[in-house]
Amino acid sequence: MKLDDFINDHIIKISSVWVDKNPNMKNFKNMDNWKTTLKYDGRQCTLYFSQGFGFHGKEPKLKTVLESFLADSLYVNYSMEEFTDEFGYDCYEGERIYNNIIKHDKKLQKLLGSELYGVFIKLEND
Repeated sequence: MKLDDFINDHIIKISSVWVDKNPNMKNFKNMDNWKTTLKYDGRQCTLYFSQGFGFHGKEPKLKTVLESFLADSLYVNYSMEEFTDEFGYDCYEGERIYNNIIKHDKKLQKLLGSELYGVFIKLEND
């Protein structure tokens, strides 16, 4: 199943509010930062999401946010040491980024529920 099919098959709502900074991305400049809320089946999760400054303040689309979650889900089974080695982060920066990936992944699991989350992490990105 592809991500577009997943989105079409499930009613996930997104709303976003622009914010001046993303507390999870301290060393990134020139980003469009958003406080984004996803809603599904009576549940919701809120997270910070950033995209390149080239989007010129356009709100993130559901597909863009889910693509980011999907990409991050590849690393949830890594140890923190494996993650920092993979990307060449120093221990402090790597640990901060890794912990945010884990935190966002748990939020997504809670939003979707375990069965649908299992489908989601097996999706092919378009």
